[in-house]
Amino acid sequence: MRSVDWTRVTRGMHRRIAADEDGRWELQGFLAALPSEAVLTGLTAARVRGWWLPRLPDDVPVFAATLAGAGQTRRPGVRLARLTVPPVAEAVGGLRLTRPVATLLDCGRVLGALDLAVVVGGAIDDGVDPAEIDAAAARRVRGAGQLRAARALLGERPESAMEVVLGAFCRTLRIPTETQRELRDGDDRFVARGDLWIAGTRTLVEYDGAVHLEPDAYADGLRRDRRINAEGWNRFAVTLSDLVGRSHRTARELYAAAGLEHDPARVRAWWDLLRYSGETPAGRAWLSARWAYRTNTRREAS
Repeated sequence: MRSVDWTRVTRGMHRRIAADEDGRWELQGFLAALPSEAVLTGLTAARVRGWWLPRLPDDVPVFAATLAGAGQTRRPGVRLARLTVPPVAEAVGGLRLTRPVATLLDCGRVLGALDLAVVVGGAIDDGVDPAEIDAAAARRVRGAGQLRAARALLGERPESAMEVVLGAFCRTLRIPTETQRELRDGDDRFVARGDLWIAGTRTLVEYDGAVHLEPDAYADGLRRDRRINAEGWNRFAVTLSDLVGRSHRTARELYAAAGLEHDPARVRAWWDLLRYSGETPAGRAWLSARWAYRTNTRREAS
């Protein structure tokens, strides 16, 4: 029956509007509309697990996988992979998801290397073993090549999605850095911990997001900067526009801080990554085209 209290999930499936603050009921609805073997995978499973996600277009579908020949599988709003063997599922929050490594491989089927690095960083932060990810990246299956490229962009122990992007920028420029560098004074007292340290210098490189402009955070940041400067160190703050809109100038400044010669070819390599990343309009258009509906060929389960 039509009612203002209900909203359509997909063909033949509706849910109550007020009962789905975190989106779980909608995903339950999609699973109920798919064959019983279906599992959520890719970006959908990553979101349910709480992993970091890149900036994405507004038209992200639900990613799922099921056994080939398992009945009606074409559903509006669902990007479905059909497998030649039943998918292996894990129960998370009452939903059937692919295992973490399989989720990352499926993300690698649609994401560019930079965006996939963000998801991999979130998986590692959530406790997924990097050795398992590397083993999956070494396999000869779809998504593994992109997973290898993402791992090459990812440093050790990033603490946020934008730290992953900042680290990938420095790695693409081939500026030697160390993540989460602790700075201590002459009495071995803790002063600060930086996102990145340019090796061989006294410069910390850090990402400053909108949260740093909030009054309390801004005041804390100024006091922290004074402590860093008092120890003879410099803080190189980077924003999203520095990494995307003015990356050429930012690269020049970072090369100067590292005492290295500016390398335009490495900046162009960074632009190539952005072209296939949700951080740019062109990248978001590319992503939307990647997951537009088309008939999938069968593949083995990851």
